Amino acid sequence: MTPDLIPAAGAGDVHGGNGDLAYAGAAGSRYGNLSHAGNGDLAYDGAAAPGTPPDVPPLPDPGPSRPSAAFTYAPPDPVTTDLVTFDGSASTPGQDQSVTAYDWLFNNSVTRSGAVVTWRLPSGHGSYDATLTVTDSGGGSDSLTQVLTI
Repeated sequence: MTPDLIPAAGAGDVHGGNGDLAYAGAAGSRYGNLSHAGNGDLAYDGAAAPGTPPDVPPLPDPGPSRPSAAFTYAPPDPVTTDLVTFDGSASTPGQDQSVTAYDWLFNNSVTRSGAVVTWRLPSGHGSYDATLTVTDSGGGSDSLTQVLTI
């Protein structure tokens, strides 16, 4: 036995009791129509409720993605005058591009090129910058700086 459906006050008409379901929005306040024919299909006519925002247009294509610089170094806790190996091979190019350059700048004065490079730390204690700039075949670039403290 299927119970009859009873509408909430002012909600419109609801019919049921035989496996079919139909709802029509209250007069003057149309929220759309919902129906079910007892066959597993549920239909809604899509009428928007008052105050519903209009359809939001899709976001514009952001264009090609940009490269992303990333690197590690070893040893992880270097001391003065250590020869440190820097590996930028984890850097990624923009979509459908390839990395064309790995440019390194150490302590704002020493430069190197390549995915994997070495640099001997100075003899004094302090903080030393290591910056990698990657450039891809689309002309995009990204830089990452890490500070090594001795």
